[in-house]
Amino acid sequence: MKRLYPLLLVLGFLSVSGLGHAASPPAGDALPLIVIDPGHGGADLGATGVTGIFEKDVVLDFARSLKKRLEMLGTCRVILTRDRDVFLSLEDRVRFAKKQNASVFLSIHADTAPPTPKPRGSQKPKTGLMRV
Repeated sequence: MKRLYPLLLVLGFLSVSGLGHAASPPAGDALPLIVIDPGHGGADLGATGVTGIFEKDVVLDFARSLKKRLEMLGTCRVILTRDRDVFLSLEDRVRFAKKQNASVFLSIHADTAPPTPKPRGSQKPKTGLMRV
């Protein structure tokens, strides 16, 4: 039986200047805010692996871990658009980030592909701006 390994694709761009390099970061609200959006959620399962794992669960777990690691740096504040299994529309996610005055909006998605000795094809992540 072939095993399916999730392939994480991080869609976004961490462009906060000095992220991870600040000698003495500013305190409180002066720190840049990163809003991490674990894609999908609720009834929107996202991709489903052959083992039955859902993208919405993989990306939520990954986003929680990424949040902890970024907060440990002490150079930014981090919040998630969702911290449980609920559905939010893309417009609501972007609106939330704007309301929080985020410096960076990072949307996390995952895809699946069976292991193969001769991979074929490619996937191109999409990036861009959205007005809400």
